[in-house]
Amino acid sequence: MKTAVFESFNDVVRELRSRRFRRVVLQAPDGMRNRLVRLSRVVQEAGVEVVAIDGDRCFGACDLPICAVRFLGADAVVHLGHTPYPLRVELGIPVYYIPCYDRVSIPRALVRRLADELASGRPAIFYPIQYYPAFREMLREACREAEVDEEQAGEMASVLIGCDSATVRRLGRHADSVIVIGSGLFHGLGAAVWSGRRTIVLDLYRGEAVDVERERRRVLAIIAERIERFSQAKRVGVIAILKSGQFNLEAALSVKGEAERMGKEAHLITMTDVTPEKLDYLLDFEAFVQTGCPRISIDDLESFSRPVINLEQFQISAGRMRFEDVYP
Repeated sequence: MKTAVFESFNDVVRELRSRRFRRVVLQAPDGMRNRLVRLSRVVQEAGVEVVAIDGDRCFGACDLPICAVRFLGADAVVHLGHTPYPLRVELGIPVYYIPCYDRVSIPRALVRRLADELASGRPAIFYPIQYYPAFREMLREACREAEVDEEQAGEMASVLIGCDSATVRRLGRHADSVIVIGSGLFHGLGAAVWSGRRTIVLDLYRGEAVDVERERRRVLAIIAERIERFSQAKRVGVIAILKSGQFNLEAALSVKGEAERMGKEAHLITMTDVTPEKLDYLLDFEAFVQTGCPRISIDDLESFSRPVINLEQFQISAGRMRFEDVYP
């Protein structure tokens, strides 16, 4: 299956026209769907016969529209807002990605804060893809102000998706602190719990530097409590998530077998989205392991009345990993 990244609507339309595709599905995460109608017009004007906007919720490039592709007999998918993600379910057709960049004014105070971190230590710097232009501008100005080499500072920087613990750990182990350029706490919290380093979010919309440490400690305490409650559970559900980049039947079956060896009654469950409303109907289970997105079991723990742990947390419960190895 071919994947490609395009910088504009016109670029991807030229590709669709050259391939003579007739049926295309358009997809975007919730916050970018206001751009899909304009893209739909552009694609239809290029001669594509059927252009469908996928209306289901989309949480990232791990969540491609499997059903829409199959039901419509689509020739291609155009996905706005993300870059390619490894797929566990092949769609069998090309997927074209268009990253969408936020053009924001850079608060001067945040450039000074980044310069202070660069001057006083070696920070790891992360940014979601939509803030790449802001990252480049901030790094350039902050390096000039701190009188540090921009190329060397850039070696400790990386684009970050919410579930990417490996990149956070790889750079975090060599860093004195972690800086996340973006908005809100989502990416900052992930970087904080997986790196164990002091983490500062440079919030471009609020114009504030936010220390994530208090939230990190609070969330880790909840995770530890949920792991302990899972360990005490006798009947558990093992959830295989039916998403293109999250489906992991091998892991789900392995967890089920391990849970049974731990003396638990375990059952395999399939879901597209793991929500409190869905789990509330599964009253016979005391706890769950979900084998898809690790962030469900970090950000959403308080939404669930019973423990919903991820694969790493299950390994802690099973005694195969120490808590501090996963969350330093």
